[in-house]
Amino acid sequence: MSEQLTNVKSVFHKRFANLSSAISNRLWRNADTNYKCDVLLTFPE
Repeated sequence: MSEQLTNVKSVFHKRFANLSSAISNRLWRNADTNYKCDVLLTFPE
């Protein structure tokens, strides 16, 4: 059971890391033009 839980955490962490880097890259690429728009989409209030 604990092995499964560890695997799930590992997979989730990898996905979260990939998502974070993807968002960061997108924000960085579009910083000049769509910065405010991307921030609103990424962090809705």
